[in-house]
Amino acid sequence: MAGDQPKVVVVGAGVVGCAAAYYLAKAGCLVTVVERGELCGEASWASAGMVSQAVPADDPLGRFHALGSQMFPALAAEISELTGVDASYRKNGGWRLYLNEDSWPGWVSQYEKYQGRGMDCEILSHEEIWEREPALGPKIVGGVYYPEDGVVDPRQYTRALALSAMKLGANFIFGQPVLDFMTEGERVYGVEIPGDQLSADVTVIAAGAWSWQLGEMLGVHIPISPARGQIIKLRATPPVLNHTVHCGDFYITARPDGTMLLGSTVEFVGFEKRVTPYGVMGLLEQALRVAPGLSEVPIVDQWAGFRPYPGREMPIIGPMPGREGVFVAAGHFRTGISPSPITGQLVMEAVTGQKTTLPLEPFALDSGPLD
Repeated sequence: MAGDQPKVVVVGAGVVGCAAAYYLAKAGCLVTVVERGELCGEASWASAGMVSQAVPADDPLGRFHALGSQMFPALAAEISELTGVDASYRKNGGWRLYLNEDSWPGWVSQYEKYQGRGMDCEILSHEEIWEREPALGPKIVGGVYYPEDGVVDPRQYTRALALSAMKLGANFIFGQPVLDFMTEGERVYGVEIPGDQLSADVTVIAAGAWSWQLGEMLGVHIPISPARGQIIKLRATPPVLNHTVHCGDFYITARPDGTMLLGSTVEFVGFEKRVTPYGVMGLLEQALRVAPGLSEVPIVDQWAGFRPYPGREMPIIGPMPGREGVFVAAGHFRTGISPSPITGQLVMEAVTGQKTTLPLEPFALDSGPLD
C-alpha cells in the first residue's frame, strides 16, 4: 500500500504535526517528521490540554471543533492501545460560568436553544453549582455544565501520537532545522536539513508560530504570529476542584491527580518566552474571583508558550497557493489539542487525494506572495 501513497515530510513535531504524521502513516504514506527542537517542545508543551464539547453550529469552524472533540476519545484509546502508553485523556465534565447578573437571563435562553438542538448540557443556578463545586465562589450567578468535556496531558498525548506514528513506520528527526526547500520552478519536492536532503511528494508545514518563517523561504506569506500565553500550575491533595472551569477567556483545568492549571494570558510581545509578575497577578486575581477555595492551594510551577495566531478565527489547513507540493496545517491559536484528530485526518485526506471530511475552502491560506 505504501508504494501507492505519497512520500511526505512533515515539518514540526507538535500536536498538529504528530497528528498529521499518525494519520498519514496509518494511510500507508512514507512519512518523515523533521523538528528543529524536541518532541512537543513549544505550544503543545505549554497547552492546558482541554478537550471541550463544541457548541452546536452550522458554520465551518463550529463543525470543525465539534468533529475534533467527538473524535478525540476514540483516537486517544486507539493510540494508547497501539503503544501501551496512556494518552491520558479523561472525561471530567466542564463548567461555563457567568458573573454578570444582567446578562445571565440571555445566556439561559441561548443555552435552552442549544438543548433544543440536542446538546448535552445542564443549566444551573449558583446554589446548584456550589453544591457540586464548593471551591467556586459567591460572585457566580449561574453556569452551564457540559458532561462531555474532557482533559488530557498534552505532553503525554503528543508523545503517544508520535510513538503511534513510529509504530506505523514514520521516521522522526529531532534537532534539525529546515535550512531550505528543494524546488524546481513552482514545485517543491522536499527539504534541506543540515547534512542531508529529504525528498517528498508533499511537504506539510506544521510548525506552529514559526510557520511564517518557512513560508518566507518559499516567498509566500503565512500570516501567523506568536501570542504568548502564561499558565500557573497548582496542586492539591486531595483534589479541591473536579471539573474544568471556563469564565470568559479565563479557565481552570482540573486533572485527576489534583493538578490545576490557571490560564491563560494572550500577549503579542514577539518571541519573548517569559513569565511576568503582571501576567501571574492577573491570572491569580481571576482565579480567586471565580474559585476562592483555591486561595491556600500551593503553586508548583508556571510557564509560558507561544500560540500560533493566524489573525482570524479559522486555522490554516490547505495547500500553499503558488507552490505545488506544499500543504499548511497551522494557526490553531488557543485550540490546537481538541481539534487535532480532525486536523490530522484532513491533512491525510487532502494529501492522499481523498474527498475531505470537511471542505477546506474556509481554512485556505488566502495570502499572496511576499513583496
